[in-house]
Amino acid sequence: MKDPIKVALIIGAAIIVTVSVWTYFSPYQTCVRAAYGPDIKNPELECARALTED
Repeated sequence: MKDPIKVALIIGAAIIVTVSVWTYFSPYQTCVRAAYGPDIKNPELECARALTED
């Protein structure tokens, strides 16, 4: 395989990994993971409200 193709594949894989990690550790996703419990009916809505309030 030629070098430019290898570089393009490595850069593409790095972009995919970076976006995945960034999304996983975003404040919204962290809130949703932490909010799951028996007393919260809709953690996605609660986290969206919490992150948009001043």
